[in-house]
Amino acid sequence: MSELIDNLILRPLKIYIVNTGRWHHALSEYFKILESGTNPDGTKYWIVGFEDLDILDPVQPDWDYNQPKIRVDQLDQNTIKITGLSYSARFHNMLYYGNHLIFDLPPGERTNFGEKTIPIVLGMTALEAVEKLVLQRLLVSQVINVDTLETEDSLPGEIDTSTETPPKTILTPPSGMRISTRGAYIFTDSSAGEIEIRYKNTGKKIAKLYCSKFYSATLPIIHTKGETDEPIEITWDDLSPGSKIFYLIAYKLTT
Repeated sequence: MSELIDNLILRPLKIYIVNTGRWHHALSEYFKILESGTNPDGTKYWIVGFEDLDILDPVQPDWDYNQPKIRVDQLDQNTIKITGLSYSARFHNMLYYGNHLIFDLPPGERTNFGEKTIPIVLGMTALEAVEKLVLQRLLVSQVINVDTLETEDSLPGEIDTSTETPPKTILTPPSGMRISTRGAYIFTDSSAGEIEIRYKNTGKKIAKLYCSKFYSATLPIIHTKGETDEPIEITWDDLSPGSKIFYLIAYKLTT
């Protein structure tokens, strides 16, 4: 689960290379997590770097990930701090978090070039904002309770597709009971294939993600009901090698 949380926090980072007009995004080959760990207060930090040269440029990348090198600190479930550590570049680069300009960096060399504190959700789309709400609660408790009713519950889980095979049963009701879903969420780092959550016996679909188009699927209000004693399973096909899946199902048990 930790790697997926990292991806959600870091994904809005990107640089714009002014000289070439190209964008290099976090989690691409032009981005590297150089170090990560836990601060004394229990929050996380990451030291990351971007490469501004592109494989399409006449001069090939040197992969030093120093355009720029920054530190990202998770201050709480809502906020991060970005600190400029070092920068060495022949190009003019602009570091963004979502739509927010963090550092405007002309060619040259510099160290310790400032810090900015911003909301994690800043610059995200409406869909990414929903992901952020899930992320906030994960950072607080690691388990999400869908509401205050004791009869309702939720099931978060993570799958490493390099070690597990589909389909996988993820929720089985007690004998004589039925599962009634209230919502579903899927997030993956795969850029290909499909993921589906469904009832195991009838094949009734609950949620589906087309990974070549989207990283996540969020259905905050989806009421489906399985048959008596019918489990829920998740299955996937043609994902990128070594991909991970995070899922969450909000549900209620009924007779």
